[in-house]
Amino acid sequence: MNLLRICIGILLAVAGPAYAAKYVATGKVNQILIDREDYGQCMIAVAGFTAPGNCGKKWISLDCAGNFNSKSIGRSMLETAQIAKATDATVTAYVNDNQTVDGRCVAYRLILN
Repeated sequence: MNLLRICIGILLAVAGPAYAAKYVATGKVNQILIDREDYGQCMIAVAGFTAPGNCGKKWISLDCAGNFNSKSIGRSMLETAQIAKATDATVTAYVNDNQTVDGRCVAYRLILN
């Protein structure tokens, strides 16, 4: 039993930290979702986003609720997505799968292309 505890201790000491996988989605904004309670209150569906890793189905949260980004950043990303949708422009969204809201990855950067 002591040997087992020693082995577990060694494994825990040697194991490195878990790293988040980062993803980039570039495409047109197909849909915009606003919700008063879930998904960080606002999300976008970007054409071609295949929901890799732990990101959930097709949607990317812009985190208007301020869980990971400030509320003003989330609102600015939402406005950028609305401009892209209205002008038929593309966006590039950067996400990592260790920041999720209700199973959807949160964008930490959104570029209007």
